[in-house]
Amino acid sequence: MGRGRAKAKRVTSVRELTGPPLIAVPDLTGLTLPEAVSVAGPLGLSLVSATGEPPLALTGLITAQQPAAGTRVSPGTVVTISTTRTSGPDGLSPSLVS
Repeated sequence: MGRGRAKAKRVTSVRELTGPPLIAVPDLTGLTLPEAVSVAGPLGLSLVSATGEPPLALTGLITAQQPAAGTRVSPGTVVTISTTRTSGPDGLSPSLVS
């Protein structure tokens, strides 16, 4: 009564179709740069300054980030941050936020 051989099914995982799993960008606002690095780094996220300065020149607290917290991204994504202050060439710390 059989109708012949059953077709073999190929099992394909979602990961195989879409690449590496996405991660949610953490909320970095209100954190210092060292705190943000300790949160973002283990997730595979990199941080850059919105002003183009090296992130290590940033001081103060993070006031803004892009992509926004909760956005799902691939590991290796760069998160652009702004802080309340940055070290200027004269050693002063002008505000980055108007």
